[in-house]
Amino acid sequence: MALQERRRERRRERGTTPAGRRSTAPDAPRGVGPSLALLGEVVVVGVVVALAVVPLVTALPALAAGALHLRAHVRGEADGLRALAGRLRAAGRRPWGASLIVGGLVLVLLVDLSVVLLSPSRPPAPALAALAAGAAVLVVLLRAAATWSPGEAWGPLVRRAADRSLDDLAGSLLVLLSLGLAALLVWMLLPLALVVGGLVVLAAVAVEMRPAAGGRPATDDA
Repeated sequence: MALQERRRERRRERGTTPAGRRSTAPDAPRGVGPSLALLGEVVVVGVVVALAVVPLVTALPALAAGALHLRAHVRGEADGLRALAGRLRAAGRRPWGASLIVGGLVLVLLVDLSVVLLSPSRPPAPALAALAAGAAVLVVLLRAAATWSPGEAWGPLVRRAADRSLDDLAGSLLVLLSLGLAALLVWMLLPLALVVGGLVVLAAVAVEMRPAAGGRPATDDA
């Protein structure tokens, strides 16, 4: 038995089959597993965000919990559905004032976007101005949600996100671009509304992890 084990070990080292033929099976691409796992978590977060946006006031806690969940996945921490549910509970405990603001903001953006798109002639300037201002505020809130941690107050968090948005205009433009692409995807295919929320959250988290935004590498524990 020991002799057979040594022979099998030598064949594995040489990459040959028991019949003496060298194996031609291609090696599995490196990094495919983690990439697919991240894609799965993005889809899960997208579904959660899509469901939470319906009542509007729960959108901000869902975005914050989704961002925390994706950061935990990248760092190798617990990322199951039970962990996500716990993060949703933690995110929904206190930010009702900020959630009401986000709900109103989303409603205003939808109305302004409808006015701009349905206008038969040149869109009215007030609607365009309100749409631009609402998009800027939404970028700040997304950047704040991307760095939220349980127990953190939303007031200071949003103020720091506003400062980062001004100091890191490239990152803010990237978040704004992700919002535009998400809207385009939904316009092209409505069922994609179930996943684009996860893509937007992933974009915000990636922007905040950039060195230009003062972010830390994804492998950090803090």
